[in-house]
Amino acid sequence: MSRCRSGKFRGNLMLERVVSNRSVGMTVAEVQSDVRSHLRKGVWDSWSRADQRSFDCEVKRVHERNQRLYRDVMGGRF
Repeated sequence: MSRCRSGKFRGNLMLERVVSNRSVGMTVAEVQSDVRSHLRKGVWDSWSRADQRSFDCEVKRVHERNQRLYRDVMGGRF
C-alpha cells in the first residue's frame, strides 16, 4: 500500500473521481501520466516539487485502492 504524507491533494474528491475513471489495468505510471496530461497547460510546471510529489502520491494511493477493490470484488472477497 502506498504511504503518502498529508499534502495539498490528500482527500481531493475531484482528483479521486478523475483517477477512478481510469482502468484498474493501467499501471500507476500510466495513470499518473494520463491524469497529468489533462491539467491545463503550465499548471504542472507552476507547482513546487513538493506539490508535484503530493499529486503523484495521491494519484498512486487512489489507483492502488481501486485495484485492491477490483481484486477483492472479482476474487469473491467483497
